[in-house]
Amino acid sequence: MVEGAVVFHQFIEADSLPPKGKVFRIEANEEQRAYLARRFDLVALEALDAEVTLRPLPKGETIALEGHFSAEIVQKCVISLQPFASSVKGSVTRRFGSVPSLDEDVEILIEMDEEEPPEPLDDGKIDICEAVAEEFGLNLDPFPRSPDVEFEGYEAGDKKEEAENDGPFAALAALKDKMKE
Repeated sequence: MVEGAVVFHQFIEADSLPPKGKVFRIEANEEQRAYLARRFDLVALEALDAEVTLRPLPKGETIALEGHFSAEIVQKCVISLQPFASSVKGSVTRRFGSVPSLDEDVEILIEMDEEEPPEPLDDGKIDICEAVAEEFGLNLDPFPRSPDVEFEGYEAGDKKEEAENDGPFAALAALKDKMKE
């Protein structure tokens, strides 16, 4: 296999889903876990399991993906730089549907309380593994810290005492004192 080749996919034909939906179980194998560990800059990905349901929504134009995942990972602590193990759990909710092609000059505005448009189908298919992988990546701690390590801050020379006396109005108080002299 070529280095960096994407290996974590499971495409489901949107038209093949029964009206009440279908449940899919995903368990990443060793090769897929190694790929995802590189993709998300992990020391190791020991396990990644997910269960998702694909269900056509009324009107038949959109498909809902709902599910949950759990993973056992090894990350590098941002303080000690030592690897440590942890667990990640989360849920995934997406909508897929046909998206009309748009001209480049069209501007799309989405209001904050408005529902997002569905994600486009990939040639009539939904990649359930990619949806899980994206949500897994979003649930990773961007600044992982081992529970055994405590950040004690740092000192910059004689600045510690000054920092304790600094407040939002410390500069104004110093200026006021100078003006009295």
